[in-house]
Amino acid sequence: MTRLIAAAAAPAPLWNSFEAAVRQTFRSMTAPAAEASVFESLDREQARIRQSSRMWLVG
Repeated sequence: MTRLIAAAAAPAPLWNSFEAAVRQTFRSMTAPAAEASVFESLDREQARIRQSSRMWLVG
């Protein structure tokens, strides 16, 4: 009977997913900082999208 109870209680998959979540969180918190050029290119792209959407609304 104890063999059935021990076989039924397999917490390994739960522990593995929890461990993977903790690792992913740690990786995201320790990611290297982005350079200023990345933010500049994002700003340019957002400005381009805003401008084209205004033209679409007007046109």
